[in-house]
Amino acid sequence: MIRLLSIAVCVIVAVLTMVALLGPAWHMLRGTTIFFAEWVLPVPEGFFVTNSSRGPNMWRVTLGTPFFSRPYGHVSLYRRPEVFSFDRDYGGFKDGITQASQAQGYGVVSEHVVVADGTSVYCRELQRRAPAPRSLMRCSVEGSNLVIFYEGDPSYLAGFATILQGMAHARVTNRS
Repeated sequence: MIRLLSIAVCVIVAVLTMVALLGPAWHMLRGTTIFFAEWVLPVPEGFFVTNSSRGPNMWRVTLGTPFFSRPYGHVSLYRRPEVFSFDRDYGGFKDGITQASQAQGYGVVSEHVVVADGTSVYCRELQRRAPAPRSLMRCSVEGSNLVIFYEGDPSYLAGFATILQGMAHARVTNRS
């Protein structure tokens, strides 16, 4: 019985340690950026990237995940069917996000415009007191079909800001 308990404790400790090391391990093996929807995006320190059918996901998890309720940060990257235009699309974008999030208990905190490589990125920030995720940030990129969503703990919003501020158009070079 003691051996079985020791093995169980070792497995739990190993999983907890591996989860906490996913971010640093990803950076060591893959670097600091990813490419998606004609953009190069930085992967903030401590975040790691997984792929889904809709696009890449960046995760920031802390020691204790998945066994305990711990703070996390999750960034999802999507492609819109059409290129985003502030004049044409922002009203619907803003209203849709507000209605969907209010039904889940979120309230609008602020609106941001971030300039990424000369391009405006329009964001709405929403928060609620509980339960997790407490913060949402929804962003669309002018003249692009890239949409970036954040959900998670407010403490990881700085990592999300790093992504937005460090985005750059992918430059294709012709080699003759």
